[in-house]
Amino acid sequence: MENLTIQTKAQLATSIKELMDPMTGKRRLGMVYFQRLEDGGLIARSVSLETDPDSVKQMIRNQKIYIPTKTIIAETK
Repeated sequence: MENLTIQTKAQLATSIKELMDPMTGKRRLGMVYFQRLEDGGLIARSVSLETDPDSVKQMIRNQKIYIPTKTIIAETK
């Protein structure tokens, strides 16, 4: 099987509203975002019902959340 390279552009999040549906004001379940780790690496995450909004707000203030410029949706259960 050949290797696959996936590239996407992402921008620093400025508001938790970027993780919400603009029409309903509710969480965009399955929306992928990236969290910068302490070591400088990134981890892909997705919005779920368990996503803690206060924690996400704090990470946005600390400039640790990046949103893909083209929305990516992950499968959710």
